[in-house]
Amino acid sequence: MEDISNLRWRFDIGAFRLLGKELITDKITAIFELVKNSYDANAQNVYIEFRNVGTISAQSQITIRDDGLGMTLEDIKNKWMVVGTSHKRLKSHSPAPYSRKYVGQKGVGRFAADKLGEKLFLITKTIDAENRLNLSIDWEKYEALRQQTNTTLFTDVDNVYYEEKYEKSYQGTELRMSKIHDIWTAKDIERLKRELSKLVSPFYPQKYPFNIHISSNEHQEKYYGQKIHAEAILFASQEVILDFDKEQNWQEVLMFDTEKHQLTKRKKEIPYFGTVKFHLYYFNSEAKDAYKRHYVGKEAQIDGIKLYRDGLLATPFVQKEQGFTKRKDVLGLDTYFKYANFLDVSPINSSDYIGIIEITQENNPQIIDVTDRQDFVDNEAYRNFKDFIFRQLIEIGKIKHYEKEQAEIANPNPIKQVAQDMKAFSTEIHSFLKVNPQFKAQFQHVLTLSDKNTKALLAVEKKNQIEKSEKERINNLYLSLLSLQLYAAELAHGVKTPLKYIIQDAEFFKQEFPNPKYNEFYKTASSRIYDKMNQLREVVDYMLSYATAGKKGFEEFSLKSCIEHVFLSSEHIFSKENIHTSIEIKDNCLLFSNPKFIEDIINNLLDNAIKAVKDKIEKIIKCWGEIENNTFVLYFSDNGIGILPEDKDNIFEIYYTSTLSEGGTGLGLYIVQSRLKALKGTIELIEPEFEVGATFKITLPFKKHE
Repeated sequence: MEDISNLRWRFDIGAFRLLGKELITDKITAIFELVKNSYDANAQNVYIEFRNVGTISAQSQITIRDDGLGMTLEDIKNKWMVVGTSHKRLKSHSPAPYSRKYVGQKGVGRFAADKLGEKLFLITKTIDAENRLNLSIDWEKYEALRQQTNTTLFTDVDNVYYEEKYEKSYQGTELRMSKIHDIWTAKDIERLKRELSKLVSPFYPQKYPFNIHISSNEHQEKYYGQKIHAEAILFASQEVILDFDKEQNWQEVLMFDTEKHQLTKRKKEIPYFGTVKFHLYYFNSEAKDAYKRHYVGKEAQIDGIKLYRDGLLATPFVQKEQGFTKRKDVLGLDTYFKYANFLDVSPINSSDYIGIIEITQENNPQIIDVTDRQDFVDNEAYRNFKDFIFRQLIEIGKIKHYEKEQAEIANPNPIKQVAQDMKAFSTEIHSFLKVNPQFKAQFQHVLTLSDKNTKALLAVEKKNQIEKSEKERINNLYLSLLSLQLYAAELAHGVKTPLKYIIQDAEFFKQEFPNPKYNEFYKTASSRIYDKMNQLREVVDYMLSYATAGKKGFEEFSLKSCIEHVFLSSEHIFSKENIHTSIEIKDNCLLFSNPKFIEDIINNLLDNAIKAVKDKIEKIIKCWGEIENNTFVLYFSDNGIGILPEDKDNIFEIYYTSTLSEGGTGLGLYIVQSRLKALKGTIELIEPEFEVGATFKITLPFKKHE
């Protein structure tokens, strides 16, 4: 053994502990960070050993040992014991030949050790060193001194280290944490194993392996040097791999083919956030059952999306949210489906799919971990990235919706079928008894039961039909409310603007009436109050009409009056923004349709058009129509910014929006198309009527459809 010496931290104990709580939020994240350090150190193997951790005692210890590069005395002095610095900022990759992309970039490993135990014994050696280094750190000493004085710094406390001869061929680092802070149960260790199995992407090419082994002396039958590895995904009903080509500037996206009813891939321009390789595995109900049967008794989960940067899990997301469902939905995508139950889309959530997302620091520099590594910085690139991932899930949701429809076709209502069979049975018996009345007494009880059960089943079927009709009504009302929500701000202005003039004129009357010299002013003010009250009544009636939107059916009405009604509610915007509008439809054009649906359609088209012409000098919104055969064709045009070629195929998709930064929801054109489907109509984007802008062609049937 060589001479014993001392090392000192260059930091305040209070600040150290405070930062540690912010950066390392829980015990599993702590082990994650230490294992990441082993990965960065070119280790091929890391061993995690738990001893007597089922209770907290003097014998409790957690050890993390690897066969990586190890550290020199200079490394420990100038890197490991200088808080808030990381030499990895100066280099992006570990030494050759491994050349791993560094993942521990914030220098937080020492906080992780403190999180696990009150005492730390560090052993390390590089391959070319004669001796191995041993360093002892006792956090209790710092706390004791801090209680005595408020000025205690890390520089006031000595940390003992010494060198000793060791095998020349040995290299690596070992951390022994004792006086542990938390009890580790078998479930804790199993959860750690499950989370560590996701640390390295199963699809990222690893020239040099990175193996994680876990042991526990209290659970040797289950954890005795067990190697952790990612298990293959065998049972998914849909498997999709989306790739990219940076040189050719394309990124693959997922599309649901409505004719072939299958998923296809399409190449589009690389999005704002960068490139992504996406492995997506979707599990329908049959696939889920098969998965659960295979993993019976195990804690394997279909657990949503995992994001990997340069082959390693970007953030652990282990315990920040209490509850497994929140923890597995790491990108918050489940909340995007909040409207799906009311729309023509089947929602999917993180228990329906496993996603492996591959990004890189080079190709996605603006997707950034927050300080505690439990989330990402909420910037435009990250929002754009989440939107991209969600759109892929929407296409999976279309598969689910199609499968649900097919199942309903293949399995008609069993209650209705049984009721019909029983009714047919009773009819047959009655026919038989007409010819053979002598058997009436014997069959009377059977007939009574049959008739009684048939009536009961038919009552249930009628109730189901009523519930189905009510659900349909609620869905229609919800779509109407969504349209109203998208238009709410404009409608509010539609009320405020006439009210302002009414109040001004009423105040004039209150202060000056009667006064003969103002007679002409009284006439003008009275006329203005009357006009503005009528305008206000129109807007209020329009808003109140949504209260009965779910009840309204088909009726005959003037299409021109209906459209003028909608335009009137935005008159204040047209005036303020200097927008020229025109409605060119014959007064005698009567349509048999649902007026509320037509209002929703015009509402959403108008809302998009107002945004589109916002920055134009001359602003035009035009709506005109003509009769073609047995349909009415309506054209809705503006001279705004138009629609990009790459967006044309997607504009009617749910949640698809090019105005996200302006509060766009991606619901407007989806609602338009949904309403038109219900009316047996169509909508398409055609060549713009003006030199720039957009023109939509809408077809509507004249007559009541069967």
